[in-house]
Amino acid sequence: MSYNENDKMKDKIRDFLDTAFSGTEKDAQTAETKEALFRDLCDRYDDLIAEGVAPGVAYSRVISGVGDVGELLAEGGYRSEEKSGEDLSTGADSRRAEKRAERSEKVRRRKRHPFAYALKDAGWALLLAIYFLVSFATGAWHITWVAFLFGAALSGIFEGLIAPKLDEKETVPVELSEKTRRTVGAIKGALSLCLLAVYFIISFATGAWHITWVIFFLGWALENLVSALVILFGMGKNSTAAMKVCSGVSVGLYVLAFAGLIAVALLGLNGCSGRFSLDFGSRFFYNEDGFVAGDRAEAAKVDEVALHWPLGSLTVKPSEDGEVRLYETGAEEDGALKMRSKIADGKLTVYPAASGERCKTRKDLVVELPAESSALTKCRVDTASAEVFLQGFSAQELEIDSASGAIRVDTVKVGKLEIDNASGGITLASVEAETIGIDSSSGTITLSGTTAKKLDVDNASGGIDAEGAFAVIDIDTASGRVNIVTSAAPDRISFDAASGDFSLTSPMPAAFRAKHDGASGKMTVVTPDGEKFVGKQYGSSGAEYDFDTASGNITLTFTE
Repeated sequence: MSYNENDKMKDKIRDFLDTAFSGTEKDAQTAETKEALFRDLCDRYDDLIAEGVAPGVAYSRVISGVGDVGELLAEGGYRSEEKSGEDLSTGADSRRAEKRAERSEKVRRRKRHPFAYALKDAGWALLLAIYFLVSFATGAWHITWVAFLFGAALSGIFEGLIAPKLDEKETVPVELSEKTRRTVGAIKGALSLCLLAVYFIISFATGAWHITWVIFFLGWALENLVSALVILFGMGKNSTAAMKVCSGVSVGLYVLAFAGLIAVALLGLNGCSGRFSLDFGSRFFYNEDGFVAGDRAEAAKVDEVALHWPLGSLTVKPSEDGEVRLYETGAEEDGALKMRSKIADGKLTVYPAASGERCKTRKDLVVELPAESSALTKCRVDTASAEVFLQGFSAQELEIDSASGAIRVDTVKVGKLEIDNASGGITLASVEAETIGIDSSSGTITLSGTTAKKLDVDNASGGIDAEGAFAVIDIDTASGRVNIVTSAAPDRISFDAASGDFSLTSPMPAAFRAKHDGASGKMTVVTPDGEKFVGKQYGSSGAEYDFDTASGNITLTFTE
C-alpha cells in the first residue's frame, strides 16, 4: 500500500473536519479540539490499515464515529485517548468515560449498519402491536408484559452476538441523497400534523378517548413505514443485496405492525360505537368451586353483591317472593357459556360463563334481591358495554365500572356511589347518597331528584344536567354544558373547564362569594329582586363559588 494513497485518505479526514468545524467559533479551544481529534482519527485509520482493512473502508469507519462537534465543544473540548487516560484519576470519571465509549460505539454501529438496525427497530414495532392485540383479545394484561422481556432478550442477543459480527464485515454506509432526506422529513412532519387532527376528530366523534390513544402508535408505525419505503426505493447503486433485503423485511414488519395496531383500535372501539367494531369477547378466570350454572332461585340472605357482566343488559331490582332470583335470556345452548353464580358467606357473585370461556354473546341478566337483602354493605358491577339498570335497594357502597353502555340508577339509597364509565349516558333518579363520584370520558350525565353531600364529576366532554340538593359541587370538564338546579343553596362550588357554559339555579344563600377566573366569557349573577351583576367577582364572604375556565359563560340565578 503506497504512502501517497494513505496520505490522500488522511487529507480527506482533514477536509471532513474542516467541513464539520466550519460553523464553529474560531478560537484556541476549537483549534486545539480539531487538531486533537484529527490526530486520533489518523491513529484509528492507521490501526485499521494495519489490520488489513481497505483504505476506503477504513476512512468510512473512522469518520462514522465522529458525533456532533457542537456538543463536543460544549462539553469542554476534545481530549485524545492518551491524554484522557492521564486525566481520569477517579473511578467515577472512568465509569463515565466507559459509558461514553459504549454510547459512541453503538452510534458508530448504527451508522455503519443502518439497515440491520432498521430491521431491529421494525421488530420492536411488531412486538408492540402483538402485545396490545393479545392483551385486548384475552384480557391477560397480568402476563402479556412478558413479551417485552422476550424482546429485550432478542435485543441483547443482537447487540452481543450479531452486532460484533457486523463489525467484521467491510460494509460501506449508504449515504441517502439530500433529496431523499428532505422527502422523509417532509412526510414525517405532515403525518404528525394529520395524526393530531385525526386523533381529536375520531375521539370527539366516537367518545372513545379510552382507546383512541392507539392512534399515536399507529402514526408512529406509519411514519416509520413510509420512511422505510422511501429509503428502500431511494437506495443508490452502491447498495448491496443484504441491505436491500434488510430494508425490504423492515417494510414488511412495519406493515404487519400497522395492521396489528389497527386491529387493536377496532377491538378497543367494540361497544363504544356502533361503527368499526371487532368482537373478540371477554374472558374471566376464577375458581369455580361452589358456582352453579344457569338460572337459580333460592331463599338466602345476601349483604354483598359482585356482578361481572360484559355484554347485553344487567338489571338489579327487588324480589316479590322473598327469594334471591337470577335468570338470563339470550344464552347459548352450550353449558359452558351459561352464567355462573355463587352465594357464600352472604356474598352473591355472578359471572357470564365458565372460567376461561370467551363471552361474545349479548345476554340479559336480571337479579332480584329479597327485602331483607336490599340493605347491602357493598354492590359492585363490572361490565364492558352492557346496559345497567339498578333499582330499589340500599347499600353502603355502590361501584359501577363500565367501558360504555347506558347506566341508570333509580330509587337507591347509598353511602358512597362511584361510577366510572368511558362513554355512554349516566342517569340517576331519586338517589340519596353521602357522596357521588362520576368519572366519564363522554356522554350525557343526568341527575333528577338526587341529593348528596358532595357531587364530584370528572368529565372530558358531554352535557351535565343535575336537579336535587348538593352541599358541595366539584366539576372538572374539558368541554360541555353544565346546568344545575338545587333546592338548597350549595356551600361550595368548584368548576374547572376548558370550555363550556355553567348555569346554576338555587335559593339565595345568606352570604356568598362568587369568583370567575377566565380568559374569555363573563359571569352573570341574578338576584331574587331582579338585580343583575356582570363581572369577575360578586360578594366577599360566606359560601364559596369558584369558576376557572378558558372560555364559556357563568350564570348564577337565585330565587327566594
